[in-house]
Amino acid sequence: EINLNCGCPSIESGGATLFGASLMKQPKLTRELIAAVGEATATSDTRLSLKCRTAVYDTIEDMIDKEERAEEDYQCLHDYIEHAKQGGISHLVLHARPVVLSGLSPTKNRQVPPIDYCVVQRVARDFPSLDVTLNGGISGY
Repeated sequence: EINLNCGCPSIESGGATLFGASLMKQPKLTRELIAAVGEATATSDTRLSLKCRTAVYDTIEDMIDKEERAEEDYQCLHDYIEHAKQGGISHLVLHARPVVLSGLSPTKNRQVPPIDYCVVQRVARDFPSLDVTLNGGISGY
């Protein structure tokens, strides 16, 4: 399996818009990247997967109205996943919290934004042809 990780809030990106979680703002480019990998591996049985977050915010302040924007955020996520699916993914790894691109370290991005497992359940229902894996906030089994 080859995974395109679009859930990483790396501060090393230097504000790059075509790196890690910033790609969540670029659904068409993400689709093209996945399709290119699919073409390059077409002769193998390699599955393609995508890892992303439930939403993307530029700053922590943008999360203030998160509850009011929940449906809008979900529609953006749905559109993003649809583009990735068109690109050729069969597996989605969904980190059950949003990402903040500026102002939080990668460590804080795994702690501060709230977990929302219901979004992952909704995605699994809305995309029955994808294998959906929950990621984030799991402390045991």
